[in-house]
Amino acid sequence: DAMRIARRFAPAAVLSLAACGAGDRAADGVVVRDSSGVLIVESPAPAWGRTSPWTVSTEPIATIGAVEGEAAYQLHRVAAALRLSDGRIVVANLGSSDLRYYDGAGRHVRTVGGRGEGPGEFSTLAGVVRGGADTVLVYDARLLRLTVLAPEGSVAGIVTFQPPRDTARFGGALTPFSHALSGRLSGDRYVLTGSGFSVQLRPQPTVYRMSHPNLMYSAAGEPLDTLGRGLGVEIYAGSRIAGPYPFARWTRAAVHDGRLYVGDPGAPEVLVYSADAGLERIVRYARPPERVTNELFEAAVEHAVERQSRFPIPGADEATWRSFYGAMPRPEALPAYDELKVDARGHIWLQDWRPSWERGPRRWTILDPEGRWLGALTLPDIDVHDIGADYILGVWKDELDVEYVQLFGLTREVEARTR
Repeated sequence: DAMRIARRFAPAAVLSLAACGAGDRAADGVVVRDSSGVLIVESPAPAWGRTSPWTVSTEPIATIGAVEGEAAYQLHRVAAALRLSDGRIVVANLGSSDLRYYDGAGRHVRTVGGRGEGPGEFSTLAGVVRGGADTVLVYDARLLRLTVLAPEGSVAGIVTFQPPRDTARFGGALTPFSHALSGRLSGDRYVLTGSGFSVQLRPQPTVYRMSHPNLMYSAAGEPLDTLGRGLGVEIYAGSRIAGPYPFARWTRAAVHDGRLYVGDPGAPEVLVYSADAGLERIVRYARPPERVTNELFEAAVEHAVERQSRFPIPGADEATWRSFYGAMPRPEALPAYDELKVDARGHIWLQDWRPSWERGPRRWTILDPEGRWLGALTLPDIDVHDIGADYILGVWKDELDVEYVQLFGLTREVEARTR
């Protein structure tokens, strides 16, 4: 029943919501029901209303990055940014295949790694996530290798993931660049989310989607099972050329408290999986879809043509791209959201979709750990990497696309009033 599932999922957080019973409606209108052993939580409206009681600092508390000067502060293609319990910030710099440790004020402390295949070196960073007790887990997609870094940055362990032998059972195979590390699940297991895709030309211009299944691994690097819906992104392809689909639904994933959260923005919902039980919970919020207007569609075509024309390929000039994108199918509605994060307290954050060419503040929808729709919060124009109890860490790019890691304060002053 719903109570049993709630206990299995989160002993403290979910009980207060699930106690109303399967199919019951809580005082705030939230409906909780059991569907074949899966707990479904549906929110009809945000609890906060129009005004968010949470606030974010207007200026960053710390900034890491520089246009010129010491190499440790010059960032290129930041793959991850994490904050440790003592306030240190770890930045994974894909451009140099290293991890850089900074103190709470943003001063460089140490750099570890670098490009290579030896112990403590990295070929292709594809998943840098927080481990237990301030360890950092680093996955190398080309070497299929997980490196565990101790709190000070030294190598504490190395695990090589073995490709599944039974490819039919696992829906494919683990190959270089096909998967990325999302995190560590309960029972000291790891989940690799399928991230790679291949472009397949089509006789007629078509929006299609490909994905690899998510793979669950033991601490020894042995394949155990698949878990949840594979990640995928929609691609627009024709008979001779292919390019990004401006309105693509891009599946997102995050790991928190030993569970995998997967969001497919085709609908305003998030699926939650555990290593032992599979799909445990579906969280839904009744946000109406936003229609794709003529103005937005035309702007998307112009942006796509301009972007692709900057990277010419034989037989594809601007006129070719304009014809290609001019035939692009127009979706009825925008994706429900663009990004998915789970913060240190278990809140689900979903960045509202917006055109990739727009700059400025970003609006995030927030669900509480029980799955209730709280409301929205506007953040600075950063790519969010890590959300703690009282901070938000992300990457900001200036007008020259120079990257800066920025730390902002987060205040949740009246969170208790929504309970």
